[in-house]
Amino acid sequence: MFFAFKLFGCEIVVNIKLFLLKPLKFRVYFAIIILCDCFNYKSAFIRQGNRGMVMQNDKNGGSEINMSSKAINEVLEWLESFVFAVFVVILIFIFIFRNVVVDGPSMNPTLSDGDRLIIYHLNYTPERGDIVVVNSVGLNKTIIKRCIGIGGDTVRINYSEGTVEVNGEVLEEDYINEEMTVLSGFDTQYLNNDVFEYKVPEGKLFVMGDNRNHSTDSRSYAVGFIDESDVLGKAIFRILPISGFGTIG
Repeated sequence: MFFAFKLFGCEIVVNIKLFLLKPLKFRVYFAIIILCDCFNYKSAFIRQGNRGMVMQNDKNGGSEINMSSKAINEVLEWLESFVFAVFVVILIFIFIFRNVVVDGPSMNPTLSDGDRLIIYHLNYTPERGDIVVVNSVGLNKTIIKRCIGIGGDTVRINYSEGTVEVNGEVLEEDYINEEMTVLSGFDTQYLNNDVFEYKVPEGKLFVMGDNRNHSTDSRSYAVGFIDESDVLGKAIFRILPISGFGTIG
């Protein structure tokens, strides 16, 4: 997805997906530059209109007012308000919220393929149970999973009993529809006496899809532990489909 606009007289085309992956400082500077350019353009336009009004007054001995200049100023005032409002909305969705689409069935039944979500990411720190959107380095794509363990946690998965323990406490997972099975691709270095045990390093997350038997997640070689810096945000609201509109538990 691309966004095109003019900045200081030059046409700029931005790849939205790549832009959102840029550091926050870069995005703040970029947004400020755009806003300043909008106001500079408006000020220059008003100055040009005012010069035209003064010339008209001089020509007629100051007895007439250039009504078109007043109209231009009013239009530009409305335009400034509109641009500012749009700019604020853009800032909100760049720095506070994001819009993402679920790809695949790995979060069924909580989320479905094609669901459109709003995620929150400003100063966000992942917690157990959160549904998070992350950049998977191993898969080279963005994935959405449930955070099971954070740095320092010990996660034990007993497939014969169908339980997941975090620091010795069995999780109540009413969002699981079927009995868990061991899948090919699991990292067997964590297998100990028929139980997979993961000690989550500091600064890392252990994530799994709710559709455990159809999810490539931290249990696999391809994904492993997720670095906290690769977390894009927490899924908080579903906007589509309309039937599922509302907060995400």
